[in-house]
Amino acid sequence: MRLTFLTANLRTDKKYITAWYHAGWTNDVMMAFNLIHLAKMTGRIPILPPFPPDNAHLVGGHGLSAGFITFSQIFDLPRLAHEIGTPIVEMHELKSMQPHTIKIWGVEEGLLEEPPETDVLGCWSTWLTTCDDGCIHARAAEEPGVYMLNVHYTPIPPSFRRAMPWEPITFENISNIAMPQPNPLTTYYLQPSNELKDFVKQKHIPMANPQPDEHIACFDFLYFISETGTEVHQEYTGRSSIGRWGGAWGSVGQHAHWNPELEEMAKGYLRRAFKVTDRPGAVIPPFIGIHIRRGDFAKLCPHDNPNCLPTVADNVQRIELIKGNLTERLGYAPDRYLMTTDETDKGFLYEAVRAGWTLIDHEREQTVEKYGMWYPTLLDSVMLSMATGFLGTSTSTLSIMARRRVEDWNGGFGLFQPFFAGMGPQFDD
Repeated sequence: MRLTFLTANLRTDKKYITAWYHAGWTNDVMMAFNLIHLAKMTGRIPILPPFPPDNAHLVGGHGLSAGFITFSQIFDLPRLAHEIGTPIVEMHELKSMQPHTIKIWGVEEGLLEEPPETDVLGCWSTWLTTCDDGCIHARAAEEPGVYMLNVHYTPIPPSFRRAMPWEPITFENISNIAMPQPNPLTTYYLQPSNELKDFVKQKHIPMANPQPDEHIACFDFLYFISETGTEVHQEYTGRSSIGRWGGAWGSVGQHAHWNPELEEMAKGYLRRAFKVTDRPGAVIPPFIGIHIRRGDFAKLCPHDNPNCLPTVADNVQRIELIKGNLTERLGYAPDRYLMTTDETDKGFLYEAVRAGWTLIDHEREQTVEKYGMWYPTLLDSVMLSMATGFLGTSTSTLSIMARRRVEDWNGGFGLFQPFFAGMGPQFDD
């Protein structure tokens, strides 16, 4: 199969759906789950682009040269497709990247050397519809450029969103316009005289040509969507009106287990951190995982309380509640603790060690040198998912996902450490 054109490598008897990522790795994972969930709802086959490197979340802000990384390098894609009963393909299986662009990490250069040709796609933009009135462009993303996709965006009809900007669009509304033809909703909204034409006039942008594609439905940004049209994060916590197993987590995320090679790598890190026998299959003692995000969140503290972030002592108190729950349910509570954090303050880290918490030393492990810039973040997420108890940072999506894995995969229990009042939504219990 030649990898020069995306559209030429799609089966004519199947319909597809894709979207781009650009929101930081954990948020991008949530968007991948949303994409696959929409594929299930519409009977389409999801095409997963690789995750782009993110300057703010990889290796202390130096991640742009990390390269893209594919979904299947992180997750067990064959297992996921089997468990949810949906075929899934990845973008790099269908088309090459441009030469001299940031490559897929770990994929041999020779597999990507066939120069691609330009595909012209009509796609939907959720960003133009959900953002405030100042937005006149679709959400920026790296994938269309590196895969030479000339994308023309049509805004999602404004009546599909709730009253206020930045509020999510529902999965139901998105799926309605992504259903394969004949689709009367799509036909109606692309007629010359209707609310969509008035909407683009108000934004002073032209109607897209070509219109959204029928064979491959595509979207610029699938983060601000939810089952209820309310807070995105809340549904992923499992503590919203849709219940524990609703939405994209229940449909897709809970089945997205780690790539076995990555998982085994993380187990080695845990064995060395806890100073137990380091060989495959050796028992890893039960532990409580702790994820503390402080770096950029410190900017959210009010001027009259610049040191508002929780202290180590605050977190220790919260951990006691987790231990109490585990003791009551399981008859024991782990006495080992693993902390991952973006905090660099030596005083805070010293207090954490004094509290008995184990920190992964990626510099000593030479994680970046051995495996690449993606792997400190990836390994931290995998290790946290193996915990029996979990304490996370309220509003951090990495914490939200880690807690779901601990509770749903391991039968464990987790809590979030609430922030100072007024610092955004609190996902407490």
